[in-house]
Amino acid sequence: MPSHPNTHHPRATREREQERQSIKRERQEKRQEARKSQGGAATMADDMSPGTAVVTLVVGISAPFIIAGSICATYAYRDSLRTGWRRLRVTALGGVTTLEWKLSYNCAICQESMDALEVVRTLSCNHVFHRGESDKCKDGIDKWLRTQPAMFCPVCRQTPRPVLPWKAPPPASPADQEQTDSSLGLEDTAPPQPSPDLEDPPLPVLEEPLLPPSQ
Repeated sequence: MPSHPNTHHPRATREREQERQSIKRERQEKRQEARKSQGGAATMADDMSPGTAVVTLVVGISAPFIIAGSICATYAYRDSLRTGWRRLRVTALGGVTTLEWKLSYNCAICQESMDALEVVRTLSCNHVFHRGESDKCKDGIDKWLRTQPAMFCPVCRQTPRPVLPWKAPPPASPADQEQTDSSLGLEDTAPPQPSPDLEDPPLPVLEEPLLPPSQ
């Protein structure tokens, strides 16, 4: 008997129903994922406890201060290393003397007199200053050399070098200072000129006689 065209097979009907259910479930899952992505931040804030929220807020506010403090600590450490190295260099210069008499010239830093029993430092350029801070000299030469961008004598601007332990004490007057410099050979002297008597006489120029042309 021929089948009626409007009659549907039960198996095909079941498959179409399962396909519709599967498509429906996929759409529902996509809607749920979209809702979760949109309201994820709000859900997290709602689920966060008050203590956790306070800790998060404190960490967020204090993080920039912690970073800035670390940077400042690094620069302070570098400055301390630079200051310590400069202090060692100043100590190694030497030339420290306790005066036995009053000098006739003043300290170039404080413009005060340098009296007997005061501690002074003589640099390699032979300029003398009060060594450390005192009631008379608030800024000694040691502090000057430590705090300046570069180490140099405040009078002649030369870079000080370590002096020998047996360096003579500072003279009492500038005249004695000049005499000491000249005796030590610190002044520039012109090179000796040779005596004209000791120079070799010029050699005579020998001229060959002209020969007549050969015939």
